[in-house]
Amino acid sequence: MIEWNAAKIIIVLLLVAAIVSLGFGFRHLMKSQDDEDDQRRVFRSLVKRVAFSLVAMAVILYAGFSGMLNQ
Repeated sequence: MIEWNAAKIIIVLLLVAAIVSLGFGFRHLMKSQDDEDDQRRVFRSLVKRVAFSLVAMAVILYAGFSGMLNQ
């Protein structure tokens, strides 16, 4: 059985947030037809997704080196 600690919960939440951002970006991409507002939303969604992924990688590295993921 998986023992859930704070690091694992944070990692899962960040990855879910990245997937949700992917969905929003896809929705705005399909909706945009030269609308600058939708194009900005697609770009913001991409920035958020990259940020969530980078933070998730940083947490995974920190948790891995500190031994939090070995439990």
